[in-house]
Amino acid sequence: MSLRGMLGATKGWFTTHTPDALFDRQLVWISLGLMLIGLVMVTSASFPVSSRLTDQPFHFMFRHAVFLILSLMVSTAVLQIPLQRWLQYSSVLLGISFVLLIVVLVAGKSVNGASRWIPLGLFNLQPAEVAKLSLFIFMSGYLVRKQDEVRSTFFGGFFKPIVVFGALAILLLGQPDLGTVIVMLVTLFGMLFVAGAKLTQFIALMVAGIVAVIALIAAEPYRVRRVTSFLDPWEDPFGSGYQLTQSLMAFGVVSGLDKVWVTQFKNSNISQKRIPTLYLPYWPKS
Repeated sequence: MSLRGMLGATKGWFTTHTPDALFDRQLVWISLGLMLIGLVMVTSASFPVSSRLTDQPFHFMFRHAVFLILSLMVSTAVLQIPLQRWLQYSSVLLGISFVLLIVVLVAGKSVNGASRWIPLGLFNLQPAEVAKLSLFIFMSGYLVRKQDEVRSTFFGGFFKPIVVFGALAILLLGQPDLGTVIVMLVTLFGMLFVAGAKLTQFIALMVAGIVAVIALIAAEPYRVRRVTSFLDPWEDPFGSGYQLTQSLMAFGVVSGLDKVWVTQFKNSNISQKRIPTLYLPYWPKS
């Protein structure tokens, strides 16, 4: 493609109205914005660690930028695949997800007691992410094909997606990975609601799901500690509450005149050197 053609295509991308485009342009801008924010956060958080391990303060920033570029290239290629083709092979993708989830339990890489990754040399594959994507694609096609059954019958149309999700959830809990199960469950709730499932069935499923999540949290002491440590991290500041207490120490909160000013400590190394897992999110309590 010539330079003039590339400039024309770029101009058309900016000027074409969203309904005429092949994708939601607002969603693309939001995604790009989140990517840039994430790159800035990774750069800020990795200075000391990168300098200590590689003698290059921007090592992790460059690595993260390379993965972002690769992800943009992959997303551009995926965008060229017709939606009907995804729906056509949704069952195959779901089957691959089941195989990967079984493989990770048998021969996966274990980190901190969780077996969630399959080492592939250049990167580690996390089958849970593949499972989420394949489940949502499969459910989208199923709910379109069986919309009438979902709305009219319980065992005929409404119960089948729950069986598929339950099978995936059992494999995910074996890793264990309750967080991914909750994300998939909440998304499935939304998809069934949009598909027009009966309100009584939807509410019953939602209540059952909430009860199941509470039971799974109560069944494992470390999950209970995560909840209680969030409520009061200072009760065990060097144990279960370590992540949140160190995050709070990295920020000073000053309030006044109906405004809350959040200022980072001048010694930013507090958050960079003392937070054990830099990529974990946290929400400081007010």
